[in-house]
Amino acid sequence: MPASLHDELATAAETEGVSLNQYITSALAEAVDWEPGDERESSRRRPWNRAAPGRVTWLALAVNLAVVIVAGAVAVTLLVVAWQQGL
Repeated sequence: MPASLHDELATAAETEGVSLNQYITSALAEAVDWEPGDERESSRRRPWNRAAPGRVTWLALAVNLAVVIVAGAVAVTLLVVAWQQGL
């Protein structure tokens, strides 16, 4: 596992207040829609596991919006400069 991925996962696990192993196990279980037979484990795992994808999605949307805004500003700037120089 790349060190940068390990660091990111460890930070996320610490933020959620669980061990790195528990965080990775729950993320993998969620990825394949696996439900354990023990309901106590499932209910203990769900609150932090269900919240994580929403935060990641909102972060991805925010980053995407920022990139689009910057690209738009650059495009407008280039058009203005080209117009002023008569290109």
